[in-house]
Amino acid sequence: IKIINKIVKKKKIKKIFFDVDYTSLIDSNFISSIECKKKIAFSFDTEENLEKIEKILEVFTHFLSAEPKYVKIFNSKTKSIFFPLETNEKLFYKKNIKKKYDVLFFGEAKGDRINYLKELKKLKIKKKIIINSVNKNNNSELNKLINESKIVLNFSKGISKYSKKNFDQFKGRILISGLAGTFCLSEYYSSSKYIFEKPYICFNNPKKMLKIVNKLLINKEKLIKITKSFTRDCKYYSDKNYFPRIKSFLDKEN
Repeated sequence: IKIINKIVKKKKIKKIFFDVDYTSLIDSNFISSIECKKKIAFSFDTEENLEKIEKILEVFTHFLSAEPKYVKIFNSKTKSIFFPLETNEKLFYKKNIKKKYDVLFFGEAKGDRINYLKELKKLKIKKKIIINSVNKNNNSELNKLINESKIVLNFSKGISKYSKKNFDQFKGRILISGLAGTFCLSEYYSSSKYIFEKPYICFNNPKKMLKIVNKLLINKEKLIKITKSFTRDCKYYSDKNYFPRIKSFLDKEN
């Protein structure tokens, strides 16, 4: 700690960022011993590490969370703001290409997602189901696939690394779909009411998912309207638009 404080003083560092998710050394005593004006915590797996975060929250001046539903709760202890991931508008953006798939899902097939995907396969529509075969480092490929799709599916259950229990989790898939010009039909997630002024239609079981998909594909005007509204709302969180807000937030005193 003495070495850290010496560097902070010598370099005249005004802000220090702490990853509070899976770093065991980051506790209240350690943070309090660091001599810096602004101590900023960030968490990308807030739900998973909630118990730990609640214990150390008050010693930070600012908190950045990738889980919107906790921002209001955390604000009672320290200044907090939603910190979106994967929202670079230079990586995910609308392209002038034809829609060739009715529905796209990309991600892992785990938990009850398997049942949802089995039901989806029964629909006689043009669908693209990609199970961990998209190169995560190739954003260009993923952006193209999203652009080629009318609807992207999102499943909102996270699985705890500690207990294997399911929990409601905000997924970056939602915002990147919107940035790429496609509506994301999601399983219900409680953070929806915090990031969108008017929450978008969601599903909570396979039957409802299929019903919504069919309705949107049949009613083209409704799909166009909801897509236009959704993509506009997602653009609010693009790096270009949202980062100035984060900077302004971090410049505030606690």
